[in-house]
Amino acid sequence: MDEDGTSAEREVTLKEVFSFWYRRYALQQSERTFVVLTLLAVIVIGYFIDNKLAFINFFYLPVFFAAYLMNSRMAVLGSVFSMLVVFLYAVIAPDQFLQAPSRWNLFFHLLAWGCFLLLTAALVGRLHDEVNERYSKSTSLVVELQDKQREMEKLQEKLVANNETLDQKSRTIEALK
Repeated sequence: MDEDGTSAEREVTLKEVFSFWYRRYALQQSERTFVVLTLLAVIVIGYFIDNKLAFINFFYLPVFFAAYLMNSRMAVLGSVFSMLVVFLYAVIAPDQFLQAPSRWNLFFHLLAWGCFLLLTAALVGRLHDEVNERYSKSTSLVVELQDKQREMEKLQEKLVANNETLDQKSRTIEALK
């Protein structure tokens, strides 16, 4: 409630909604999300893309996400899973992966490779920026904690000196009695 008695409603942005969903669902269910995205990618590449070999590089992206969101073990397992799914698809439909060599296929393959290279660079660069930001934050917190510790040590020295002074005064008072 505001000062005038009316209830204040805060406008929720799309970024906040996505951030909430990301924290609540995607991070908690990251393994399932990884498996579902990999399977969806295989389906989309399998049915809608003619040059499947060029899009094999796509599977780098979910593996990078798995390494970032989960851990290296899950990223390796995700890589193995991606390899198995693609190998299974290649065994079931090898004709889908074979294409006649032509300049057009070569240029398309190089274009797809370049696009995935750019996406990988952007993703790894973003992760690098986040790591640097966290490192800078941690470093500044360490410096702040060290400053606080020095300040506390000085205060402790003063406290010890004041205690000694009080003890001495207390002994003097006791001696005067």
